[in-house]
Amino acid sequence: MITTHKWHCNIKLLVKNEEFNLVALIDSGADLNCLQEGIIPSKYYEKSSEKVLSANNSYMKINYKLSSAKICKNKICYEASFVLVKNMNIPCILGTPFLSDSDTIIGSVKV
Repeated sequence: MITTHKWHCNIKLLVKNEEFNLVALIDSGADLNCLQEGIIPSKYYEKSSEKVLSANNSYMKINYKLSSAKICKNKICYEASFVLVKNMNIPCILGTPFLSDSDTIIGSVKV
């Protein structure tokens, strides 16, 4: 028998001086952190030519990225970058970059 689990977490995403409250899916199978396009204002987007293969082996169209954001939970923040995915049905996916980069801890901050 195979049992799958989906781990969701409420996070604060800090971009420049703006704060966004999101529910993130923690996915150890995702090679990149992904953010649904339109969640944050486009003024923070940067052009990107990344290619991402989805779980069903189809390419996802990536036009933009967010290279510098902070993921905060319980007064601890982590530096993170994201690709922005147009037709994603989850607001945020935290993948292996988030799970494996222990160097990214910024420390306790007031959030």
